[in-house]
Amino acid sequence: MPVVITPETEFAKERAKWEAEGGPWGAPGKRWVFKEYPQAMYKVTERNPLQTEFMTADNETEKRNLESRGFVAGGPGKAVEAYDAQQRTIAEAAANRAYGELRMSPEARAEAQQYESEADGHVAEIPEMPIRRKPGRPPKAKE
Repeated sequence: MPVVITPETEFAKERAKWEAEGGPWGAPGKRWVFKEYPQAMYKVTERNPLQTEFMTADNETEKRNLESRGFVAGGPGKAVEAYDAQQRTIAEAAANRAYGELRMSPEARAEAQQYESEADGHVAEIPEMPIRRKPGRPPKAKE
């Protein structure tokens, strides 16, 4: 059985004080207050098909922690833009490395290809291999 609440009743007046939106009982009495937290954070893990992760940040520290792991505030659309920008940056670094390979010696080029075949995805930088020298006679001390 429905109950009709008219704006003139004490119940309607008290309810309007506590509501942030107006309704059939009257105009709103409580103002909206913006609260930054909890805040939804999104991260795209794969573009095709689109896969996203969602986490909630309850304070500034958690937000910075999630941002350091690739999460973005502002919805899934912003997360897709951030993912595309990240992939573009990685692709540019890999292209610069490939261009630098043109001036490498054949031995260095073979070493780079070996490292690239073992890694998955773009390889922006190949770690420098240490040069192993045979132990020998120490240099003479200067007096």
